[in-house]
Amino acid sequence: MSPGRLVSLGGVILFLISFFVYLATQFSSKEYAVLYTDLELEDAKQIVMQLESSNVQYKLTKNGTEILVPADVVNKMRVETAELALASK
Repeated sequence: MSPGRLVSLGGVILFLISFFVYLATQFSSKEYAVLYTDLELEDAKQIVMQLESSNVQYKLTKNGTEILVPADVVNKMRVETAELALASK
């Protein structure tokens, strides 16, 4: 094989490996849903403490005023944290 073909073959192989790694990470990552949005920072802090004590993964977005949790537990966590979210209202 000529050097040009070897480089092309190597590029194609590298692309395919990268593509399959990307697919694997996308399909293995959890889908997150909004638990609460437009929170005061103190309310967000209390809810995060509750999530951590329940060992629930979460993500903070919008400068800490929005909390995302895995979509499969969002309803359960809304019930468990409702008192904290309503306490400031």
